[in-house]
Amino acid sequence: MTSQSKYLLVIISIAWFSFTSSITIKNPSFETTGDWDGSWTKENNELFAPPNGDSFAQLLEGSIISQNIGILEANKVYSFVVWARSTNAHIPDTSGSDRGKQKTHVNLLSKAKLTLRLDDDESEISSAEIVVSPNSTAVSGGKNEHDDGANVFIAGNHRIHLGNSILYQSIASDPIADPWIQGTKLDTDWGLAVGPVSDLNGTLIIKALGGGFTKTDLTQFEKNQGIQVTSRIELVPLLGTEPNYSVPAPSGEDEAGAIFNTVLKHVGDESPWVFDAHYCYDDETEKLWMTWGGHSGFITEVDSSTGKVIDPSTGSEPPSLEFNSHAEGVHTKILTNQKWDGLQMYSSNLEAPGPYEGDEYSTQAYMEGLGLLKHGNFFFACGTYGSMEDSYTIRCCRQNSSEPNAPRGPYKDKNNKRCAEFDTADGRYPSSMLLGPDGDHLVPGHPHFWREYGQGGEEMVFLGYDHRTEIPSVKEDAMAIRRLFFDNDGWPTIWMPIHARVDTGALPDLVGKQVKLELSSSGDNLSKIAFDHVEISDGQFTTYNPTTQITAKPTIPTLPTSMPTLPPVLTATVYIGDIIVGSKPVGSKKWKPNLSFYIMKSSSADPVKGVKATIKFTAGSKLKIKSCKSKSNGSCVFKLPNIPNKFDSIDVVVKSVNWKNGEYNSGLNTEFDNCPVFSTDCETLPIFK
Repeated sequence: MTSQSKYLLVIISIAWFSFTSSITIKNPSFETTGDWDGSWTKENNELFAPPNGDSFAQLLEGSIISQNIGILEANKVYSFVVWARSTNAHIPDTSGSDRGKQKTHVNLLSKAKLTLRLDDDESEISSAEIVVSPNSTAVSGGKNEHDDGANVFIAGNHRIHLGNSILYQSIASDPIADPWIQGTKLDTDWGLAVGPVSDLNGTLIIKALGGGFTKTDLTQFEKNQGIQVTSRIELVPLLGTEPNYSVPAPSGEDEAGAIFNTVLKHVGDESPWVFDAHYCYDDETEKLWMTWGGHSGFITEVDSSTGKVIDPSTGSEPPSLEFNSHAEGVHTKILTNQKWDGLQMYSSNLEAPGPYEGDEYSTQAYMEGLGLLKHGNFFFACGTYGSMEDSYTIRCCRQNSSEPNAPRGPYKDKNNKRCAEFDTADGRYPSSMLLGPDGDHLVPGHPHFWREYGQGGEEMVFLGYDHRTEIPSVKEDAMAIRRLFFDNDGWPTIWMPIHARVDTGALPDLVGKQVKLELSSSGDNLSKIAFDHVEISDGQFTTYNPTTQITAKPTIPTLPTSMPTLPPVLTATVYIGDIIVGSKPVGSKKWKPNLSFYIMKSSSADPVKGVKATIKFTAGSKLKIKSCKSKSNGSCVFKLPNIPNKFDSIDVVVKSVNWKNGEYNSGLNTEFDNCPVFSTDCETLPIFK
C-alpha cells in the first residue's frame, strides 16, 4: 500500500478483553434514543447493515454528539473504537409500485471523527478522522466502463482487473485511491462477468478466466429455426505476460457466442442460467470451488489444474457438459431469490409461493453474480440480489468451515436462517445485506474478493464490485473497490473502524480527569454519517503499531486528516527460538513439508502464547501463505499443503509475527551459520523433499 495519499486512517493494534473500569459507555450501539447529548436520529434501515444490533446513529453534516464516560485512572492505556459509514442514499420504498427501486443520488463528501476531550475545559486529548464516502475509481488513459465487477488478481508487480477490457496498476499503488491504467482492449470476446481463476491472495491457480456466454430472449423466428436458450461457462486461457494479457482465438462458436474450453452448459431454459463464474481456492483442502448461476446461485468443485467440473462420487469429470445430466451432488444450490422450477433434486425444502416477486429491496425476484470468500472460520457466499436496472444489492450468507459439507452449505444469514429456503415468517429468501446504494454508487453487484498485506503485516481484504451512477443508466457500468472489515461476530462489513487512544502512564496529568467521548460529522452540505458500536478497552500493555490505509473518497482537491498524537512507548519483543523442519512422502506423486518453531520473549526467554506468525512460500507459480498462533509452550505449528514431487524443495519466508503486547525482532532469532534465521540477512529457510 502506498503512503502518499492525502487520506489516511490510523489503526491502532489493541488487545480486547473483559475488565472493570471507571470508564463506561452507555447505549454504545444506539439501540435506544438516550444517553447521548446532541442532535442525532436512531435509524434501523437494513439497507445500511450496521455491524452490531439493528440500529445506528445518523448525524447530519456539522452535528456533534457526546457523553461523559468517566474518570481516567493512572497507568492505563485506553483504546476506543467506533464504526462509521456514509448514509447518503435515496431510501427505496418497501411496498407499492416503487418497492425496492433505487434513485439517482449525488455522492456527497462525508467525514466521521472520534474525539476524546477533558470535560472541564473541553481540551482535546486524542482524535481520529476518516473519509467514509465511497471513492470513484479513476482510469488513466481510458474510461471506467467495466460491467460485472472489479475482478482483480495479482501477477508479477501488478494488480490486474478483467472486465470489458484489462486495467492494471502497480502493487505499490493503492487500489482504491490511485488511478488504474487502461490496458489492452481485446478484439476477442472473452465472455460476460469474467472471473480470474485465482485464490484469495490474488494468485492465479490456473492462468485463465471463467467467462459466461448466453443466448436467451429468443424471437419467434429463432425458435422456428430450432435455436434454444443456451448458457455456458468457458475457461479462457490468458496468454503472454502481465499486465497486458491476450486470449487465443476461439475454437468455434454457437448461438451463444465464442467457444474456448467449455466447463459447464445448460440448454433449453434458464433453470439454471450457467454463467457468472467466480473461483475460491481453499488452501487447507487444496480444492478449487467455482460459484456461478443466474436466478439461483450454485457451487461446484472443479479441478485445480484443468478447471473442469469434478463429480465427487467418482473424483473425475462427468461424461457430459450438460447441467441436467449431472448426478446429484455435483452441484449444490446455496443461494436463491426465487422459486426453483428446474430439476426436482435442486428444489429447496421451502420455496416461495407462486406470486413471489422479490423482497422489499428487490424490484425483481432474481439473483446472480455470486462470489465466495473464506475468512476466519467461515465461508461467505455473497450474491447480487434484485434487478440490475434499479435494485441490485450485495448480500451474504455464511457456513462454518468446520462443518463436514462445507463449503456446499447450508448457508445461513445473521439470524441463523437458511438462505436457500423461503422464510414464511419474513416472506423472503433470507440473506444479510453487505452493500446497497451509497452516494452515486447505485445498484452495486458482482462481488469479487481478494486479500493483500500491509507493510506491518496487517491483513487487508478488498471487495470489488460494479455500480451505476444514475438510474435509469445511460452509460456502461463502472468498477469500484472498497476495503472490507470484519465485525465482532466475524461478518464482513464496509463500515470503517475509527480508533483513538489515551495513555495515562505517559500523560499523568490526565489522571483523575473526567473525560468526554465525542462523535462528529463533517463534509458537504446535507451529507449524512452513521455511527455504531462504540467500544473501549484498557490495560497495562504498551503496543502501538500505526498503519495507514487509503480511505474511499470522492474527487476533491484535498482533505486534512486529524491523527492522534501519541507519546513514544517502551516495547517488549519476541523472537523465534527452536525451529523444527522435516518432510515425508505422500503417495507416489507428492511430499509433505513440516515446519514449526517456538516464540520466545527476549527479556526472559520464556515461551509466549497467542503470537500470530505468517509465512509464505512458492511451489512453482503458486504463492502459498500460512499462519499459526503460538500455544502456551510457545510452539507455532504450520499446516502445510502437499507439494508435487517435481519440486525438490520450498523456500519459506516469514511475512509477519504479530504480538499484541510488543514487537517481533528477527535479529534475535535462532542462528544458523552465525546468521539469525528469517532475518534480513537470512530471509529464507529451505525445506527439502
